[in-house]
Amino acid sequence: FLLALLASAEDGAKTDTLAEMAKEPYMHIGYEYQLHRATMPRSGEGDLWLNYEGQPKISLQGVAQSPKFGKGTIRILLDSATKTMYVRIELAKLHRDQCLKYPFPAGTDEKDQKRLQTLKVRQERIQKVVHEEEKGWETGKD
Repeated sequence: FLLALLASAEDGAKTDTLAEMAKEPYMHIGYEYQLHRATMPRSGEGDLWLNYEGQPKISLQGVAQSPKFGKGTIRILLDSATKTMYVRIELAKLHRDQCLKYPFPAGTDEKDQKRLQTLKVRQERIQKVVHEEEKGWETGKD
């Protein structure tokens, strides 16, 4: 599970397993990507921060570069304490800079309950795969 290898703990030490990451007060994952299409090459990087202290918070930032749109930055903050999602979208070449605020869905109607159940099933499947992959990991080696 590649994300586990890129995650760093609060003290800056690399963690090797999801079990080790779960013991930390927060987790950081950085990523880079390149997409090559004939009509428009793209590249970018980003960061994902998960804070487990108190009410969980998730922060996601992605920065992408494309010939057509220039540099674009999207920042998302999920604050479970206020049950709010904040989004900032910056597209300098297009002279756009927008901040948005969305409340979390109530989760009380039948549609939301079905969606939550689907997400729980997917989470369980992912956790099972991660657990199986962790069994074969060798840690502490270069």
